[in-house]
Amino acid sequence: MSAASTSTALIDSQGHPYWVQRSALARWWADRSPRGSSSGELLLEWLEKSGHTRYFFAGQGGEDRKKGGKLAADYSKDNYGPTLRTWQASRNQITGIQSMWKKAFDWANGTGNGRGQRQISDAPDDQKETTTATLQQECEKRCRQYSRLRDTFLEVEGGTARELRGDTAQGSNPVLEQLVPRSHQPLGSPDWALDTSGSAGSIEEEVNELLADDESSGDTKMMSDNARTDADRTIEKWSLAALARDNEYHEKTLRLLDEIGQRELERIAFDSQRLEMEKDARQKPSRNSRLTTILAMTTGIMTSTGLSYAEARSQALREYDEAP
Repeated sequence: MSAASTSTALIDSQGHPYWVQRSALARWWADRSPRGSSSGELLLEWLEKSGHTRYFFAGQGGEDRKKGGKLAADYSKDNYGPTLRTWQASRNQITGIQSMWKKAFDWANGTGNGRGQRQISDAPDDQKETTTATLQQECEKRCRQYSRLRDTFLEVEGGTARELRGDTAQGSNPVLEQLVPRSHQPLGSPDWALDTSGSAGSIEEEVNELLADDESSGDTKMMSDNARTDADRTIEKWSLAALARDNEYHEKTLRLLDEIGQRELERIAFDSQRLEMEKDARQKPSRNSRLTTILAMTTGIMTSTGLSYAEARSQALREYDEAP
């Protein structure tokens, strides 16, 4: 079966499709089926489970990103993921999302004094709340689901709250205080543990099985950022490019909808004015010729020039009045 084919692979106990295999280019955030979540949402659900992010990025327990990608792909399939994703695709998507989140986090915090931290520190007391909200919106633009992923990525890449407090010339980090309340900030690294209580099945058993397979083949080394191969870095760039294309597609769609809405409003206004003019013409026969002529001129100008109704009618009135 080719990667670009579309076919039902499994049927659940109720007779519904378990997952469908589609093109590898199927968008992670736009393939949601009527029965469940999109591939991207299922990926975030897996990351948010206790210990999974440390398992993937920090090699906790002697693991690496390949095994984490396998577990993430299996989680999607076990939870009726609409598109069959390979472990490589799941791994690349996770590293791409984390890289975009890290860039947004660094923009807000930086080393010592990030741009966002300076904005909050310099803002008057009565404007700190507004400044914080603006900063949060900018972070969301730079990384989809930034706020949601903050706690998930903070300890593995962004540093713990204690490290952030020590990475500044001030007594506290204003960004951290505003965006992560002190009562919710981690005081240290929690013990790693896999959450097997979810609907994904026995993840712990799958981990042990993967460990046994890799030990028999000798593939037990951990991957770290300092030891990544050129291929890994290239894959990460591809993932970032794919995420950027998703964001661009979303923005273009919104612009198109706005344009369609504006044209629809103009059409409604034109129809309303036309009906009003026709009614007025019936009530005042003496003006019938002038109104009919102006209406015909307006329609012709809109068709030939693409002007809005208001602009076309204004031009028609002007030309009519200036005619000998």
